[in-house]
Amino acid sequence: MPKDTFYNLPEEKQRRILEAAKKAFSEKHYKAVTIDSIVALANIPKGSFYQYFDNKDDLFKYMFSDLGVDKKKELFDELEQSKHLKFSELILRMIQRASRFETKDASMLELKERFLNETSQDVKKEILSDMIPDTMELFEKIIKVYIHNKDFREDIDVDIVAFILTSVTMNIDQYPLSVEANYGDVLIKICNVLEKGLRS
Repeated sequence: MPKDTFYNLPEEKQRRILEAAKKAFSEKHYKAVTIDSIVALANIPKGSFYQYFDNKDDLFKYMFSDLGVDKKKELFDELEQSKHLKFSELILRMIQRASRFETKDASMLELKERFLNETSQDVKKEILSDMIPDTMELFEKIIKVYIHNKDFREDIDVDIVAFILTSVTMNIDQYPLSVEANYGDVLIKICNVLEKGLRS
């Protein structure tokens, strides 16, 4: 994560550094991106970089967490507007909203590809360990809404169900699809199975 000196920078300079890094990471293989290429795009001295971040892995991890803040806000807004839906429909809608958020920025899609295919296992593990609590928190909030509305039983283990949903959504692309199926269909089926066990 960034050092305090990064947070003390004017917002314009923070944004310039992040945009430069996003451009660098989206255009080259992760291993080919250098600090030199990032600082050249950001138009800052190389020495300054190390006042803000430990290394490129540190910057890359921050970019994911920073993007996640906006996405989380959008997803909470979606929950407020759509909590009248059937559980499986709401989960699918929120996943679709997350996808729409990512496609607003083409370089974000590139970053996601870099993350999945090119980063080291250590970096990937650290990023996921930061994402899992936020994702679980969102699912916990959803489940509690359904408990409050008496759609779900009060005695369910909210943490366990949130963990199951987090694991499913983060690994849905591992499910072997038949020709006519899509991941949205798979997610709805999984949510329907869960919903049967959660209902009051």
